[in-house]
Amino acid sequence: MIGATRAVGVDIDPMAVSSATTNAALNGFDETNFRCYEVDPEDDAARPLAAEDDDSFDMVVANILQGPLLDLEARLASYARPGARLVLSGVLAGEQAAAVVEKYGEHFEGMAVAEEDGWACVTGVRRQ
Repeated sequence: MIGATRAVGVDIDPMAVSSATTNAALNGFDETNFRCYEVDPEDDAARPLAAEDDDSFDMVVANILQGPLLDLEARLASYARPGARLVLSGVLAGEQAAAVVEKYGEHFEGMAVAEEDGWACVTGVRRQ
């Protein structure tokens, strides 16, 4: 978990949530340091991480396609506390990555794009 003492995940696919939970347990993580929630993508008001003591985090990571990343910008930004790192992947290099950088640049600074084999990883830091 990249040095984290605790991680929380969400997915729209119940199989992915189950698989993540199982894989975490196989790697020595239990519910005290890893939780994964299923979220309904049709429910714009859903706050799947509201069950946590604190629903803001030092790092927010998402690996989904460009469309959902753009749609979820406000929600993902709300999960990142000031100074938190942002890591987004699942977008194509070029125009898609540029659109993600532009949208997330509203709440994040130091936006950067790393590319490999036509795919992009967009990173930034939550504005103070």
